[in-house]
Amino acid sequence: MRNTMQHILAAVLLGTLFLAACTTTPTACEGATDRGSCIVELAVEQHDDALCDTLEGNTQTWCLTDVAAAADNPAICDRITSTESREFCKRDIYIAREDVEACQTLTTGAKNDCLNDIAHATNDWLTCVSMEEGARREECIDGISRSENDPYGCLRLNKQNPRRDGCIYMTSVRSNTPATCSELQDSQLENLCFTTIATNAQTTDDCNELPERYKTFCMKQFADQNQ
Repeated sequence: MRNTMQHILAAVLLGTLFLAACTTTPTACEGATDRGSCIVELAVEQHDDALCDTLEGNTQTWCLTDVAAAADNPAICDRITSTESREFCKRDIYIAREDVEACQTLTTGAKNDCLNDIAHATNDWLTCVSMEEGARREECIDGISRSENDPYGCLRLNKQNPRRDGCIYMTSVRSNTPATCSELQDSQLENLCFTTIATNAQTTDDCNELPERYKTFCMKQFADQNQ
């Protein structure tokens, strides 16, 4: 009986010591006005996620997230108990790395955030294509394709997207790419696309990729100039 009591007392003592260790304020933060902020800053500075163990709840999550980012170590994110917070912790690291492949290991919300941010940082609509289908993916592809004047990005838009034709037309004309004019669903806009490129031609070489009737129209303006 005496031995049993000793074991119980020892276990209680160890538990008390462990709890104290987890809640002890680091010397550098003793007397700090904002204990939590002080410990987070110290943990980040030292890349020491163990210091986060002295915090609780959202402050601990904040600490682990910031240390993981500072140390560029997504493994630290795995210590976060909230699944959503853990995913967003990794998301921020993958965005900073511009790691498209790693982004695709995340769940939908964090994955889309990750890919969207990298796509815009690199002006690469192809990164948007890996996003989950939906409005945000369409906006990503559309916006970058237009800013880069790349009609081949516009072709990756859903055919039901009302902005698809406008995207193809604008980028085809601006990039002098008649090949994509034929992808327009609106026949009048398709005709306008070819005609505009033909009219804007600067040399006869610009006419060569056009369909025959637009090519003829295109070449004629150079013939007229030489008369």
